[in-house]
Amino acid sequence: LKRASAEGFEYAVVMDGDGTQDPREVAGFFALMRDGVQVIKATRYAKGGRVEGVAFGRRATSWVGNRLAMLMLRLPISDYTNGFRAIRTDIVDQLPCKESGFEMLMEEIYLARRMGATFAEVPYTLRVRDTGDSKSKFSYSWTVYRNYLKYLFKR
Repeated sequence: LKRASAEGFEYAVVMDGDGTQDPREVAGFFALMRDGVQVIKATRYAKGGRVEGVAFGRRATSWVGNRLAMLMLRLPISDYTNGFRAIRTDIVDQLPCKESGFEMLMEEIYLARRMGATFAEVPYTLRVRDTGDSKSKFSYSWTVYRNYLKYLFKR
């Protein structure tokens, strides 16, 4: 994110590299970028968004966590735990993020919200990860849940 800013880009676009997100879907961000929205999240939960091939347990955990975030944070987004996003680099420069794992997604939103950033979302399709190629070590654990929840209840 900091590199995009240092190179003079107006936005940093972040997506997973494990085949769960199609690079062609970045085009869905362009209209909101032109409108100057500061934080744009891709969502599998809004009209036009979908989930394909993801196990029920992961889908259910994600759905519950995102509904809780919607209730607590009251932002115009429905997919807080999704890493597919675009952020204006002037916002990136002001975010004092300390998290380095999955929790960074919630910390980033929490800090941007405190700054008064504008938010919007675009639909996309989350596809099942090809386990043969993925090196992801992510798993839901009590530590992940605790670190996620601290940003929902932090004031």
